[in-house]
Amino acid sequence: MKLYKYQLPFLLVLGIVVQGCGVLLHDKKHDILPPPPESYQHGDSLADDITVTDSLSLDDPWWIDFQDSTLTSIMEEAFRANPTLEQSVARLKQFQAARRSAQSSWFPRISGSVSYTDAGKVLDEEAASGNPLEGAAIQSGAFFEGFNASVSAAYELDVWGKLAQRRSAAYHDLLAGEETLRATALTISAQVARTYYIIIELGLQRDLLQQTIDTYEDSYQLTNSRYDRGVAASVDIYQAETNLAMAKAQLTQVEANLTATRNTLSVLLGKYPDENLISGNLELPNEIADLHPGIPSDLLQRRPDVRAAYHRMESADQRWAAAVKDRIPSLSLSGQINGRGEGLGDAIDPDALFWNAVGNLTVPIFAGGRLKAEADRNEAVFDEAIAAYKQALLTAYKEVEDALIRAEQQDGYITQLERQVTASAATLRLVVDRYLRGVTDYLPVVSAQSAHFSAKRNLITAKRTMVDYKIQLITALGGSWTDQVLMNFSKVEKMNQETIEQ
Repeated sequence: MKLYKYQLPFLLVLGIVVQGCGVLLHDKKHDILPPPPESYQHGDSLADDITVTDSLSLDDPWWIDFQDSTLTSIMEEAFRANPTLEQSVARLKQFQAARRSAQSSWFPRISGSVSYTDAGKVLDEEAASGNPLEGAAIQSGAFFEGFNASVSAAYELDVWGKLAQRRSAAYHDLLAGEETLRATALTISAQVARTYYIIIELGLQRDLLQQTIDTYEDSYQLTNSRYDRGVAASVDIYQAETNLAMAKAQLTQVEANLTATRNTLSVLLGKYPDENLISGNLELPNEIADLHPGIPSDLLQRRPDVRAAYHRMESADQRWAAAVKDRIPSLSLSGQINGRGEGLGDAIDPDALFWNAVGNLTVPIFAGGRLKAEADRNEAVFDEAIAAYKQALLTAYKEVEDALIRAEQQDGYITQLERQVTASAATLRLVVDRYLRGVTDYLPVVSAQSAHFSAKRNLITAKRTMVDYKIQLITALGGSWTDQVLMNFSKVEKMNQETIEQ
C-alpha cells in the first residue's frame, strides 16, 4: 500500500520529464552562409601599392585624414544633433529597459496589500438571538471590523532554462541595438561627407559656369562687332547667343541644386535649412590616402550592421527555444503572510501573523494550439533572422568589392578626362584663331567651346565621384572608430556605462 501511495506522483513526474524531453527534441540545426572568400577580387593590386604610412586607419575617425577643418567641424556637429542618431539612441534605451525587465526573472515577485473592513449588523443582537444563522455569524466574526494586511511572494523555478533563454534574448537585443547605433553613426558620417563634397562640387560647377558665361559674353560681343563691320554673318550671332543662353540656363539649375543640397546638409546637422551653412572657397581633396581592405572575414568583426544582424539571429534563436519550452510544465513557489487586527499595528504585529506556502506545478493541457503556433511563429522569426544575417554579410562583401572596382576604374577615367580638358583647350585656341583670321565660320568655335566646357564639368564631377567611392570603401569596411565618436556623445557615454554596470 505504501508503494502504491508513491506510484501516482512518480508517474506524474516521469510523464513531465518525457513530455519535456519530447518537446526539446523538436530543435533542429540551420545552415549558416559559408565563410567569405580569402581575399577580394580587386583588393590585391591595391594592397601591393599601400604602405603603412599612406594607408587610412579604421580605428580613428576617417574624415580626419581628409585634412579638411570644415568637414571635421560639421561632422562633430552632426554627431551632436543629428535626429536619426537621436532616434537610434532612444531605441537603445528601449533595449536597455527591456533587458532590465528580463533580468527581473532572477528575483521573486513580492507584493503587499492593506485593507480596512467596516461592517455592521442588519439586526440588533436581541433580534439576532432569535435567528440561529444570524447569531452564528455574529459569534464567528463575520462582522469583523479592522485592518487586514498581507505580503505575498511568487517565484518560478527555471527548471528547463526558459527564463535564462529569455534573458539571453534580451541581452542579444541590447547588443544588436548598440551595433545598430554604431551602424547609424557610420551611415551618418558617409551621408554628411558625401553631401558636403556634393556642395563643393556644385560650387565649383557654379564658378565654372560663371566663368564660361563671361567667356561667352565676350564671344557674343566680338561676334556682334564683327557682324557690324560686315565680317561675320548673322548666323554667327545666333550661335553665340545660343551658347550664352544655354550656359545661363545651366547656371540656374546648378544654383537650385546647390541650395537644395545645402538644405539636406542642414537637416543632417539637426538644423532648419540655411543657405549660409557653408561659406568660403572650398576645394575637393587633391589626394586621399588609400585604404587596405584586409580580408573579407574581417567584415564579421568590423561591420556593425553585420554584428547587429548576428545578435538579432541569436536573440531569435533564444526566443524560439523559450517558446518551445512554454509547452513544458512549469514549477513555481508562492507564499503569503497575513495579519488581522482592529488597528494597523495589530494587523502587522508579528505575534498575530500567519503564513502559508504553496508549490505550484502548471501543466499545459489544452490551449487550442496557441502554444504550438507561437513556437512555430518564433521558429519562422529565427529563419528570417538567419536570412537577414546572410543578406547583411553578402551585402557587406558586395559593397567592398563595388567600391574597390569603382575607385580603380575611376582613377583611369579621371586621367582620360584630364587629357580631354587639355586637348579641348588646345582645340578651342586653334579654332578661335582660325575664326578671327576668317579661315572658318563660327560653328567650329561653338562646338569647341561646348566640348571644352563639358570636359571641365565632367572632370569636376569625376573628382568628386572619386572622393565618393573612397568614402564608400571606408564605410563599407567599417571599423572601431565609431566607439570613439559615440563615447564623445554624452548620452551614449552614459548608456554605455549603464550597460557595463549591468
